[in-house]
Amino acid sequence: MKTVELGREADLDLRLKNLDSTPRDVKLRLILPKEISTAQAENRIAPGGTHEQTARFQLRNFSALEASAYQIFVLTEYDKNGRHSSLFAPGRVKIVAARGFFGTYRTLLVAGVGLLIVLFVGSQIHFWLRKRPRE
Repeated sequence: MKTVELGREADLDLRLKNLDSTPRDVKLRLILPKEISTAQAENRIAPGGTHEQTARFQLRNFSALEASAYQIFVLTEYDKNGRHSSLFAPGRVKIVAARGFFGTYRTLLVAGVGLLIVLFVGSQIHFWLRKRPRE
């Protein structure tokens, strides 16, 4: 599991490989600290034999502080031949500053304003040159 950078919201993608030739019904449970929340803490996937499948969880920053890191765990459970198997996988969530509209599109906004200024100045020069008396 890769480290997830969480501002307000982020997606956690978990890739599960079934190395066995028989299909499995796998239950994934996400264990989170109280500062991070998710709408769906459990997910079921059924990877076919020798296949890989991805499960997605949407994480939300409830009250985690910027520049901190939190440990998360994924509990993977399945049954094989009447035996229950489980596996814990650790992961890490790094809290980053949440970016608003202006932070996300800052370059595009600056370029747009710059273009408007150039057009305005160009039109003023154009009209000034047209109205100037010719000798």
